[in-house]
Amino acid sequence: MPRKTRGPWAVAFAKLATDRAAMASLAVFLLIVFACLSAPLYAKWAGTDPFASTLDAVIQIDGADVPVMEQSTEGLRLGYTPLGPTWRLGNYFLGADSQGRDVMARMLYGG
Repeated sequence: MPRKTRGPWAVAFAKLATDRAAMASLAVFLLIVFACLSAPLYAKWAGTDPFASTLDAVIQIDGADVPVMEQSTEGLRLGYTPLGPTWRLGNYFLGADSQGRDVMARMLYGG
């Protein structure tokens, strides 16, 4: 009886499954893919639109209203300084960009 040979995909997967670094990399890659696919859910839950400019937005941190963009207090005091990371689950977890958009939501959309 002829011996059954494995196909190239089966051989490649067998080699991949025995390599710990490759499996760890695959797990990280799949985690990033899952996070990016869930970006619309995060944006809806956080109540932010990652594509809309929100220069005049205000959020609450510890019960106080904090503007997303503040008048610059350094240098020539021109322009605005975006909100830094809040490290609180919800909107503006990683802060705001120069247009007042949620950096975490934009990062998830961008991958």
